[in-house]
Amino acid sequence: MDITTISTKGQVTIPDSIRQELNIKAGDKAFFSLHNPHTQEIRLKIIKHHSLNELAGSLHRPGLKYDPNKEETWV
Repeated sequence: MDITTISTKGQVTIPDSIRQELNIKAGDKAFFSLHNPHTQEIRLKIIKHHSLNELAGSLHRPGLKYDPNKEETWV
């Protein structure tokens, strides 16, 4: 278990051992949620930063055709 200090700006440094284990990089997002207010526990979820190039084609569905009529129903 690692202990870190909260800065005057409310910032917390994730210990290096945890950053390495989870491959946390600059640009990744941190999502905090209150887990148990009675024990003052929070949860932290790391949301990986992906460039647009990495995401290109990730939503491609073979055989799915573009239908402009369906697009109108989305708006």
